[in-house]
Amino acid sequence: MNAKRWYETTFIVNAGLEDHAVDGVVNKVVEYIKNNGGEISTVDKWGRKRLAYPINKKNNGYYVYVIFESAATLPPLLERYFFLDDNVIRQLTVELDLKMLEYRRATQAQREAEVGQPDPVTGDGKNNEEKRKTVREKVPVKMKAKRVKKEPTETAEAPTEAAAAEVVADEKPTAESPAGDNASGESEKTESGS
Repeated sequence: MNAKRWYETTFIVNAGLEDHAVDGVVNKVVEYIKNNGGEISTVDKWGRKRLAYPINKKNNGYYVYVIFESAATLPPLLERYFFLDDNVIRQLTVELDLKMLEYRRATQAQREAEVGQPDPVTGDGKNNEEKRKTVREKVPVKMKAKRVKKEPTETAEAPTEAAAAEVVADEKPTAESPAGDNASGESEKTESGS
């Protein structure tokens, strides 16, 4: 059976490329999917972002998210294509669950009805860079926490030498419990093993 399934792929393009070169890489990927029997539903360019950790000595990448429908034979071919393309530094392709796809579409339709425009994160399949910029501008920058110096209080004083001597005196063995015995009555084990 060659039943078609829904897939989503996210790949990171080398951010050192010029914008027209990045668009060329994205268009090649989209054409590759179409040429191998896939139908593109969404192409969302998330833009340049800082990577969580360096990949191939690169700290930034251009993120692209694609949802497509194809036969089960296309994802391995697409992964091989990504592996051979030097401009793609990471990729992940997973099969979309139909319930998740329906949920996303319903959520997007609900947001469009509330606001009157497509969701800036999931998008409508077009380049939503301008919408994302306006959303980023509206989000407040996190405030830095100020460090407060704590004043030493009388109750939290450091122990004096006299108090330390009292503690040590209390720990000395008494006549009721000889030095060699344990308080619980168990014998101590020696390291020699005998």
